[in-house]
Amino acid sequence: MTKDKKIYVNGNWWNSTHIQIPEDYMDYFDFIDLGAKTGKMRKYAKNNFGGQSGLHVEIEEIYIKEMEDNNIPCIQADITNLSFPKDSVDFVVSTHTIEHLPDLKAIEDVIEMATNTATEFVYFTWPSFDSSEYLKKNNLTHFFSTMQGHTCHATLDDLRKILEKLNLDGICASWDPIYDSNHHSIVPLNSPVDTGPYTNDLGPKPFIQFTEPVYYENICLIKLNQSDKYLGAERFIKSFWGFTHGK
Repeated sequence: MTKDKKIYVNGNWWNSTHIQIPEDYMDYFDFIDLGAKTGKMRKYAKNNFGGQSGLHVEIEEIYIKEMEDNNIPCIQADITNLSFPKDSVDFVVSTHTIEHLPDLKAIEDVIEMATNTATEFVYFTWPSFDSSEYLKKNNLTHFFSTMQGHTCHATLDDLRKILEKLNLDGICASWDPIYDSNHHSIVPLNSPVDTGPYTNDLGPKPFIQFTEPVYYENICLIKLNQSDKYLGAERFIKSFWGFTHGK
């Protein structure tokens, strides 16, 4: 059944119509990239997860045009209003996308869709918002917390609760520890909307050695099958510097 709705993404309201991808169309692909932007994850997925042919999903027309110009298989769609045939690919990836969704319910819907579509694993990355309150107490924030396009500041605990609700098994973790306020991602709390990484133009910021965990990025690897492909993905993420399961 077609479900028409509106969704607020990247500062714009989009008209969203449910898209059901035909089963025979998916015969050409072994992974899906949700929120693909320009399709750069295809090399990452091939080199690190063994993916051979990806279907890249993106809502922004400008990025769809760029992928089409580069002969990258893609569809323009709202990932919260999209269905694939069950068990149609080995894995689904979505990097730095879920923070652009409207709320945690939208993230839950995407996770449920992705885990129904993949057979081996689902892999998410997004900025780490877990230390926001600690940074705020020190008049600091991450630059990505100032971005108006980041409408859902999901934490590791948020993802863990979603996995528990959906009866899914996964690793929710952080990497790239940040030890003090000199790090480029740390900016003054009063920085303007859509601030980028710290520059002197933002004015001085206090030097603080952090006494609570602060990280740059979160990841969630959802296990769907105890397969060689899943175990390879698990080994890959655990090889990253600073990898920790968090609290």
